[in-house]
Amino acid sequence: MPVGVALILIGAAALVVRRRWPTLTFVIAWCVGFSAVFAPDMQPVGILFVALYGVAVAAHRYGAVLALVATLGVLGVSVVNSSPVGTTHWGSWVIAVVVSDVVLPVAVWSFGRFRYRSLARIRDLRREHDQALEIARRDERLMLSHELHDIVSHTVNVMTLQAAGARAIMDLDPSKVGPSLEIIERAGVQAMNELQRLLGVLRADGTDQTTATQPQLSDLPQLLETARSSGQTVELAINGSPGELDPSVELACYRIVQEALTNARKYAGTSAQVAVGMEWIPPQLVLTVRNAAGAASDQAVLSTGNGLAGLSERVRLVGGRLETEELSTGGFVVRATLPVASMRTAVVEAVSTQG
Repeated sequence: MPVGVALILIGAAALVVRRRWPTLTFVIAWCVGFSAVFAPDMQPVGILFVALYGVAVAAHRYGAVLALVATLGVLGVSVVNSSPVGTTHWGSWVIAVVVSDVVLPVAVWSFGRFRYRSLARIRDLRREHDQALEIARRDERLMLSHELHDIVSHTVNVMTLQAAGARAIMDLDPSKVGPSLEIIERAGVQAMNELQRLLGVLRADGTDQTTATQPQLSDLPQLLETARSSGQTVELAINGSPGELDPSVELACYRIVQEALTNARKYAGTSAQVAVGMEWIPPQLVLTVRNAAGAASDQAVLSTGNGLAGLSERVRLVGGRLETEELSTGGFVVRATLPVASMRTAVVEAVSTQG
């Protein structure tokens, strides 16, 4: 096998790993190109150009510039070595050399650098997006820790008051102590469930604690009525026998519907049709909010999507799972699966009546 053919095969084989080792590939291709100085009949320009593009895409500025200079140097030596003797068409030959050995490699290199900048921009945007999602999750954990703190504090206060009342009536009428002890037992179980959720939810130092009453499942009708007053068409459907939810899970339900209604208003307009579904399937509650397609508002352009990321973190922390789906018809579905504390009848008559 002629030496020139063997060198070309080596250079072509090196191109197989150009994405993983672009610099090594370019060095091999450059050596093959330099060997053309000693074999004028061999012009492995294509191999060198492909390797140059790979380095331009992957290397930093100085490395890419060095590769371009090295390529132009090899091509220049090859031109000098293969210049025609006694030709009368020097003008045409010079034009051909400039195009093939200067313009073309510079164009290949420039396109590679454009690709490099595009990929760098994509990486920056992805990193910024990941940072924004992490901030949203952190803020949601912080807010949830505050809310769980209030819920647990309220539950412990109930236990303390019931225990004090039971002690006061123990000597007078022991038969009345039983209901108080039952309330204390249930409150204690609930407090333990909330404390388990509170563990692992980091709380920032030096932040103010909110003492406002947190929304419950029974507050959903008022939330839906507020959405209707803004122009949205909202329907509520409840299937199954309502069970008892821990306060943090009730709060998560409220926030899910609240965020879904806000997104529907942003992306489908104020006249968006929204369907809220609650399906009680022991031992879980499946909460679904579906909105039809509509005319997006100007706020949709400014939305970052971090609300759903924070909502997903909230649902995860209470032991549930959140799923979102963009429908082919243009609508959007938010579906959450949440744990039910027990299948005892919950205080959700207002919601059932509204549905």
